[in-house]
Amino acid sequence: MRAPSQHLLAKRLKLSRATVSRALANHPALSAETRAKVQALATELGYRGTPTRSVRRPADAPPLKLGVLIGDPLVPADQIALPEILEGIRSRARLDRAEVDILPFAPGETSPLAGRRRLFGHIRTEGWRGALLLYPFPEASVSMLADKLSVVSVLHECADERIDTVDTDHGAVRELVARLVALGHRRIGFASWRYAAGGLWASRRFAAYA
Repeated sequence: MRAPSQHLLAKRLKLSRATVSRALANHPALSAETRAKVQALATELGYRGTPTRSVRRPADAPPLKLGVLIGDPLVPADQIALPEILEGIRSRARLDRAEVDILPFAPGETSPLAGRRRLFGHIRTEGWRGALLLYPFPEASVSMLADKLSVVSVLHECADERIDTVDTDHGAVRELVARLVALGHRRIGFASWRYAAGGLWASRRFAAYA
């Protein structure tokens, strides 16, 4: 029997996965009632979360190797923030004594069989312990990756529930708007900063809102 996941808790309680995650972390932004409800069901089902604190490793232990896969940006402007994202990944990896192995893909190379062979051959050769996905990858390739590694997607939501995402929770935005509509609200505003770099992520938030 598969261990219960945050997705299952969210489905049972009719909450977003983001809300469930925050409730399990006892986030003060949520009501005490919501936190208690989520935590009670998690205990009942035997949910075990993934530790979020860094595990202290011996100084002489070989470094972990983490892969960073760079896929196809939705639009060229998406690449503006890429240097800052990679520097953030490298900075954190240095703190955890991990090595970062960056594997870029040319446009269209992520989907064909040849691209997947190159990817999985590289993973075996380099001994990756986990992978970060930057920009979209075909769902079939993502699912194959999740069968072998711990995977986190950055800047893009994946349909596979095993993949954690660092991005706007579009599903939660839609649920919040639907809840406001159900309560009778019709004039619902959307506010955003004016970003110097283009702010395409704000446009995607608005798409989820709309």
